[in-house]
Amino acid sequence: MAREVELKLEVAPAMLRTLSKASWLKRLADGPRQRRRLVSVYFDAASRPLRDAGMSLRMRQASGQYVQTVKAGKDATDRLEWERPLKDASPDRRPARHTALAPFTDKKTWSELRPVFETDMSRTSFPVRYGGSRLE
Repeated sequence: MAREVELKLEVAPAMLRTLSKASWLKRLADGPRQRRRLVSVYFDAASRPLRDAGMSLRMRQASGQYVQTVKAGKDATDRLEWERPLKDASPDRRPARHTALAPFTDKKTWSELRPVFETDMSRTSFPVRYGGSRLE
Protein backbone atom coordinates (compact mmCIF):
# COMPACT_ATOMS: atom_id res chain seq x y z
CA MET A 1 0.00 0.00 0.00
CA ALA A 2 1.24 3.45 -0.87
CA ARG A 3 0.20 6.78 0.52
CA GLU A 4 -0.83 9.05 -2.29
CA VAL A 5 -0.82 12.80 -1.87
CA GLU A 6 -2.39 14.30 -4.93
CA LEU A 7 -1.80 17.86 -5.99
CA LYS A 8 -2.77 18.63 -9.56
CA LEU A 9 -1.65 21.68 -11.46
CA GLU A 10 -3.39 22.71 -14.64
CA VAL A 11 -1.17 23.94 -17.45
CA ALA A 12 -2.42 25.32 -20.73
CA PRO A 13 -1.44 22.95 -23.59
CA ALA A 14 0.58 25.72 -25.25
CA MET A 15 2.70 26.03 -22.08
CA LEU A 16 3.65 22.33 -21.90
CA ARG A 17 6.53 22.75 -24.35
CA THR A 18 7.83 25.78 -22.43
CA LEU A 19 7.50 23.98 -19.10
CA SER A 20 9.31 20.88 -20.38
CA LYS A 21 12.30 23.11 -21.28
CA ALA A 22 12.46 24.85 -17.87
CA SER A 23 15.95 24.49 -16.40
CA TRP A 24 14.68 23.89 -12.84
CA LEU A 25 12.51 21.02 -14.05
CA LYS A 26 15.34 19.48 -16.08
CA ARG A 27 17.53 19.46 -12.95
CA LEU A 28 14.88 17.48 -11.04
CA ALA A 29 13.87 15.24 -13.96
CA ASP A 30 14.14 11.49 -13.53
CA GLY A 31 13.54 10.79 -17.23
CA PRO A 32 11.78 12.33 -20.21
CA ARG A 33 8.20 13.54 -20.13
CA GLN A 34 5.70 10.76 -20.78
CA ARG A 35 2.45 10.88 -22.69
CA ARG A 36 -0.03 8.06 -22.08
CA ARG A 37 -3.61 7.28 -22.93
CA LEU A 38 -5.51 6.19 -19.82
CA VAL A 39 -8.90 4.49 -20.02
CA SER A 40 -10.46 4.02 -16.59
CA VAL A 41 -13.73 2.46 -15.46
CA TYR A 42 -15.02 3.16 -11.95
CA PHE A 43 -17.25 0.62 -10.19
CA ASP A 44 -19.87 0.84 -7.45
CA ALA A 45 -23.25 -0.69 -6.58
CA ALA A 46 -26.55 1.05 -7.34
CA SER A 47 -26.85 2.46 -3.81
CA ARG A 48 -23.24 3.82 -4.05
CA PRO A 49 -21.82 2.20 -0.88
CA LEU A 50 -18.21 2.67 -2.00
CA ARG A 51 -18.68 6.38 -2.65
CA ASP A 52 -20.46 6.82 0.68
CA ALA A 53 -17.55 5.09 2.47
CA GLY A 54 -15.03 7.40 0.78
CA MET A 55 -13.66 4.63 -1.46
CA SER A 56 -13.30 3.93 -5.13
CA LEU A 57 -12.61 0.86 -7.24
CA ARG A 58 -11.04 1.61 -10.59
CA MET A 59 -9.94 -0.57 -13.48
CA ARG A 60 -7.46 1.22 -15.72
CA GLN A 61 -5.96 0.23 -19.04
CA ALA A 62 -2.68 1.90 -19.93
CA SER A 63 -0.02 0.72 -22.34
CA GLY A 64 -1.87 -2.56 -22.90
CA GLN A 65 -1.95 -3.43 -19.20
CA TYR A 66 -4.83 -3.53 -16.72
CA VAL A 67 -4.48 -2.24 -13.18
CA GLN A 68 -7.05 -2.52 -10.40
CA THR A 69 -6.85 0.38 -7.97
CA VAL A 70 -8.60 0.81 -4.65
CA LYS A 71 -8.51 4.27 -3.08
CA ALA A 72 -9.74 5.08 0.42
CA GLY A 73 -10.08 8.40 2.16
CA LYS A 74 -12.67 11.14 2.07
CA ASP A 75 -10.04 13.78 1.33
CA ALA A 76 -8.98 13.53 -2.33
CA THR A 77 -5.64 15.16 -1.57
CA ASP A 78 -4.50 12.53 0.94
CA ARG A 79 -5.67 8.96 0.67
CA LEU A 80 -4.52 5.35 0.80
CA GLU A 81 -4.09 3.48 -2.46
CA TRP A 82 -3.65 -0.17 -3.41
CA GLU A 83 -2.79 -1.20 -6.99
CA ARG A 84 -2.65 -4.64 -8.51
CA PRO A 85 -1.91 -5.55 -12.15
CA LEU A 86 -4.54 -7.92 -13.58
CA LYS A 87 -4.86 -9.99 -16.75
CA ASP A 88 -8.10 -8.38 -17.95
CA ALA A 89 -10.53 -5.53 -17.31
CA SER A 90 -12.68 -7.37 -14.75
CA PRO A 91 -12.29 -6.36 -11.08
CA ASP A 92 -10.89 -9.16 -8.90
CA ARG A 93 -12.14 -9.40 -5.33
CA ARG A 94 -9.23 -11.57 -4.13
CA PRO A 95 -6.64 -8.77 -3.99
CA ALA A 96 -9.33 -6.32 -2.84
CA ARG A 97 -9.76 -8.40 0.34
CA HIS A 98 -6.40 -7.03 1.52
CA THR A 99 -7.41 -3.39 1.14
CA ALA A 100 -9.83 -0.94 2.73
CA LEU A 101 -12.41 -2.45 0.36
CA ALA A 102 -12.43 -5.72 2.38
CA PRO A 103 -15.93 -5.14 3.88
CA PHE A 104 -17.35 -5.06 0.34
CA THR A 105 -15.67 -8.21 -0.98
CA ASP A 106 -18.22 -10.83 0.05
CA LYS A 107 -19.74 -12.61 -2.98
CA LYS A 108 -23.13 -10.89 -2.75
CA THR A 109 -21.84 -7.33 -2.47
CA TRP A 110 -19.11 -7.89 -5.08
CA SER A 111 -21.64 -9.26 -7.57
CA GLU A 112 -23.63 -6.00 -7.27
CA LEU A 113 -20.72 -3.84 -8.45
CA ARG A 114 -21.24 -2.34 -11.90
CA PRO A 115 -19.44 0.24 -14.03
CA VAL A 116 -20.59 3.70 -12.99
CA PHE A 117 -18.57 5.85 -15.37
CA GLU A 118 -15.58 5.74 -17.70
CA THR A 119 -12.85 8.24 -18.45
CA ASP A 120 -10.65 8.27 -21.57
CA MET A 121 -7.83 10.76 -21.35
CA SER A 122 -4.35 11.59 -22.50
CA ARG A 123 -1.90 12.44 -19.72
CA THR A 124 1.46 14.12 -20.06
CA SER A 125 3.66 13.75 -17.01
CA PHE A 126 7.18 14.60 -15.94
CA PRO A 127 8.88 12.07 -13.64
CA VAL A 128 10.80 13.88 -10.91
CA ARG A 129 12.79 12.74 -7.88
CA TYR A 130 13.13 15.07 -4.94
CA GLY A 131 14.72 13.78 -1.76
CA GLY A 132 13.20 10.36 -1.11
CA SER A 133 10.01 11.15 -3.02
CA ARG A 134 8.93 10.23 -6.51
CA LEU A 135 6.80 12.94 -8.09
CA GLU A 136 4.96 12.96 -11.38
